Amino acid sequence: MDSFEIQEAQRDNLALLSKELMNDLKGYKFTYLEDSKAKAFVGMELAWKGRAVVWAMVGDVDNWIRFHRETYRLMETYRKENGIIRLELITKDGFEESDRWAKMLGFELESVMRSYINGDDHKMWVKLWIH
Repeated sequence: MDSFEIQEAQRDNLALLSKELMNDLKGYKFTYLEDSKAKAFVGMELAWKGRAVVWAMVGDVDNWIRFHRETYRLMETYRKENGIIRLELITKDGFEESDRWAKMLGFELESVMRSYINGDDHKMWVKLWIH
């Protein structure tokens, strides 16, 4: 974790990557590697039956196509294995790259959450699978 190069827009979240916290997180955790070096962390956690939250801490990823495909595949596998019908993703307002990636992953903007974290606005993105 010490050598993880998190992207600037997520630098405030770096403390969340402590080994202790990563070990305490429930749900599914994935470390994306390039040349045996951690480049990103992705996690999915069940909120309650049918609803889950996905998060990502992204560093200096070189192969964005591979990272995107692996993340998408992992989300789909997690969704199917856990019967998810609502998957949520939160991005910081103004962080355009994360909004663009949310759309690429198939999420739709649901709302802007005013003063959500540390007084900053955030966006709630949702992906639904309704029968």
